[in-house]
Amino acid sequence: MRLIIQAQSVRGGAPIAAIFISRAVKGTKLLGEAIALLSKSKEATVLKTVVHQK
Repeated sequence: MRLIIQAQSVRGGAPIAAIFISRAVKGTKLLGEAIALLSKSKEATVLKTVVHQK
């Protein structure tokens, strides 16, 4: 997140960042906590698609 914030401050808002979660274990508490924590960020959007570990 620090790199995103630094790039946005240097470039005046660009790049617009998005985060997706990959290798998540379906139905775990950690997945829910990660989504909740990342959703609070104003620097990047959390995408709804989650790639689950098989």
